[in-house]
Amino acid sequence: MADHYDALGVSKDASTEDIRRAFKRKASETHPDKRGGRKEDFQTVQKAYEILRDSTRRLRYDTGQFAEFRNPIEVEAAIQAMQLMQHLISKVEAPEQINLILLAQQQVQANQLVIREEIAKLGAKVLKLERLRNRFKKKSKGINHMELVIEDQIKGLRKATVGAEEMITMGNAIMSVLQDYDFLVDVPPQFLRVTFTTSGNR
Repeated sequence: MADHYDALGVSKDASTEDIRRAFKRKASETHPDKRGGRKEDFQTVQKAYEILRDSTRRLRYDTGQFAEFRNPIEVEAAIQAMQLMQHLISKVEAPEQINLILLAQQQVQANQLVIREEIAKLGAKVLKLERLRNRFKKKSKGINHMELVIEDQIKGLRKATVGAEEMITMGNAIMSVLQDYDFLVDVPPQFLRVTFTTSGNR
């Protein structure tokens, strides 16, 4: 499979603008209507641009190239961290004046807290049902359907607990992704201090 970066003639750390310019150049060179242009080459360039111009698809492509060396959780965490950042950028009024990395970390931590509280509630419900399960005594021989009903409820709660614990694991992985970044915050003009130097009498 052709490498999308090679198809456009850019490096793997190319910016979105670099990719856009490279696509225009390569598309012009390979267009079937141009002398020397080939339909197959043009389609390869188009496909490369479609993937690399979209930040989410580009990340999936980049990490997919090394899938055999990467933990799938790390790949998904990187994607979710980027999607969270895109959401914050679109919602925050002046994103350049707020530490977006810190804000994202705070959101992940708040979500983790809610999930942990839910796990505790699920555990309490399981304990309650386990205590009730043994109280149903069938008088005649046969299957104790009351116990089976409660057992099904317990299984559902335990499945939900596993899902919540997986969300905690993903949240921790997202935090690891975010911790690898800093964000340079602009200082609002009203907070800038200006020092004047004067001469003459004090």
